[in-house]
Amino acid sequence: MKKCNFSFRLLVAALSMMLAVPSIMAYTFEEGGIYYNDCGNNQVKVTFRDESYNSYSGDVNIPSTVNHAGNTYFVCGIESKAFYNCSGLTSVKIPTMVTAIGDDAFSYCRALRSVEIGHIDDSSIAVDRICGRWESAYGIDDGNEYIIDGPDIVQFEFYANNTGRYFFKLNNTLAYEDLNWETRGNRLYITYYDGDYDELYYLFDENGYLVLSLTSSFDHYTAYRPTGITTIGSHAFHECDNLTNLDFGNNVLSIGDHAFFRCVSLKELNIPNSVETIGNCAFLHCQGLTQMNIGNGVMSIGYGAFGGAWQLGSITCQAVCPPSFAVDESWSAFNNNVYEQATLFVPEASIDQYRTAYVWKDFINIQGIADHIPGDVNGDGEVNIADVNAVINVILVSGSDMNADVNNDGEVNIADMNMVINYILGGAAPTQNHEYVDLGLPSGTLWATCNIGADSPEEYGNYFAWGETTPKSDYTEENYKWCDGSIYDLTKYNSRSEYGTTDYKYELDAEDDAAYVNWGPSWRMPTTEQQRELLYECSWEWTTRNGVKGRLGTGPNGNTIFLPAAGYYSGNLIDNVGKLGVYWSSSPQSTMPFCAFVLHFDSGNFDAGDKIDIWWGFYYRSNGASVRAVRVLQN
Repeated sequence: MKKCNFSFRLLVAALSMMLAVPSIMAYTFEEGGIYYNDCGNNQVKVTFRDESYNSYSGDVNIPSTVNHAGNTYFVCGIESKAFYNCSGLTSVKIPTMVTAIGDDAFSYCRALRSVEIGHIDDSSIAVDRICGRWESAYGIDDGNEYIIDGPDIVQFEFYANNTGRYFFKLNNTLAYEDLNWETRGNRLYITYYDGDYDELYYLFDENGYLVLSLTSSFDHYTAYRPTGITTIGSHAFHECDNLTNLDFGNNVLSIGDHAFFRCVSLKELNIPNSVETIGNCAFLHCQGLTQMNIGNGVMSIGYGAFGGAWQLGSITCQAVCPPSFAVDESWSAFNNNVYEQATLFVPEASIDQYRTAYVWKDFINIQGIADHIPGDVNGDGEVNIADVNAVINVILVSGSDMNADVNNDGEVNIADMNMVINYILGGAAPTQNHEYVDLGLPSGTLWATCNIGADSPEEYGNYFAWGETTPKSDYTEENYKWCDGSIYDLTKYNSRSEYGTTDYKYELDAEDDAAYVNWGPSWRMPTTEQQRELLYECSWEWTTRNGVKGRLGTGPNGNTIFLPAAGYYSGNLIDNVGKLGVYWSSSPQSTMPFCAFVLHFDSGNFDAGDKIDIWWGFYYRSNGASVRAVRVLQN
């Protein structure tokens, strides 16, 4: 009996221990076949089902937000081993809301073919989404914060496009557009135009949420403000043997150690300009690689980063200063044969630096980044019907040769064929051999030294209506390309139905960009943000150079840029030559879409606080104004 009783006690104890063992279920809840862990603050991260790990298969599209048990959660990350060893996973789209990919997140996903980072889905079109209850006209604050939606609830949406410009919707109706902003401490100072200028204020809290204070009609709301993937963890895509299509997005800052170890099917690699660091052995044994582009933001590369990629034949490094390599004699940054067989393309002004820099100096063939003739798809140095046929072949057959992406929109389609035909009909394709200056700006933006149509900094150059690519002698509503006889009846670049056809385009397409069309794909008209940076980061003086009046700007590194006061055209008359400079940006004024933003100046004195008032404005799109281009480094 004692023996039997002792065995029974052991059994009870064993059962008790088993019951005390925590569940191996790794997630808080599941929705739509995706498993999530609650991180608090209405945020979740994607995780695995249980410790067998093989939780996903097929094509997985991670949403920006997920609704569960009456709550809305923002998907902010992918946890370590979330997709580990998912042998049936074939593709994954990761939305802009996600900011980090954990270690081993996709390790051994051997069927994975396509990864898209920074995907825009239906719930992330409004990049920052604020849903709140209308309290009263007096902004009563009951101390609660709402992230809810419904027929009786006012839906307030905060939009941001990739240029950092902001737009607002109330109940799916555009309420405020074309918001300009600047940072003052930890507060965003935002102005919008609604008859008079008014102000909106924003404050970020310690959790990365955006606390909103908007006029007297609203009070207190929160929303997650995404930045997109910034970190790819170590071994994140370790031995994803079939990965052929890799889109990093535009926000990745660091690529972890062994992140893409032995991804043998990768043939082309494009590391975006946002990336600053590439980890040790990050692309080790990616033996299928034949060409790659390293963006201009990369500063450091780990040891063994590209070892074993023995087929590399073309390497482009856009960085002006050669990125440094970690020193470890037991690892080779590149296969030894690559130094002899591959051509290393670098910025022309930096060739000598690369020839003396650690690792880079071992390349036998170092060349300046070649200027490509726009429309020369087949690379024979001419633009003709053969290039049209080459585009058609890519559309119908291969679909992968991005030389055929003539308008640089990331796709190869009929628009690229039309652009080649336009080059053929318009004569010789534009040259890109134009000088630019590095002013030491934080973004690294390079500015042309003269206006489009000019050969020296002091020449006025050509005048363009906004969105047109050829100069003319008469600038009127009647002959403006993007309206139907009246500037108030727009046919393109319009977000308000009362002003014509709406397409909600907030930036110029490449084929309507005077810099791109006249100087080639290495050039663009500047965004409003690039113009603002130029304005705020440089010191300015009104001066005369070679008899021409204008503004001389001195950058943080001491280099200078001269903007002549070329005036502007209205009708067939040119106004304020020698008194006023008017320079188009690439952005329309959305509240008044018949206008577009300009950087403009005169001889008046100003201090830093006045710059935005004196130098910033908008002109009728049908007017003729100057274009000062910015350089876009090409593969």
